[in-house]
Amino acid sequence: MYSLIHGNSLEELKKLPGNSIHCIVTSPPYLGLRDYSLPKTKWINEEVVLGNESTPQKYVEHSLEIYNEVYRVLRRDGTFWLNMGGFRQRGQLLGTPHKLALALQNDGWIWNSDIVWNKSSP
Repeated sequence: MYSLIHGNSLEELKKLPGNSIHCIVTSPPYLGLRDYSLPKTKWINEEVVLGNESTPQKYVEHSLEIYNEVYRVLRRDGTFWLNMGGFRQRGQLLGTPHKLALALQNDGWIWNSDIVWNKSSP
């Protein structure tokens, strides 16, 4: 059995009981790619939509707030799949997916795998 939950991820996660979800798969908005025009979330005294933060560091911090709730609801034998794209600025990669993975690891997550999805013709 599965359920799809539609809404602000942080608000919806807070409604779920802890240690209750077997698997979470997500592909969050990429930093600076587009405005999803979703209801904004109050975060660190500013209204922001995930992906519209002003810096990669703020994106990571905002993401951590959400993934701390994911960690709370995920069963200890559960799995979490995070699909992240690389962000470029002035032609170079910013390393945001790896920065986020390391920040999650510092928060207690176990980083088991890094799978490269090479889209040669998107």
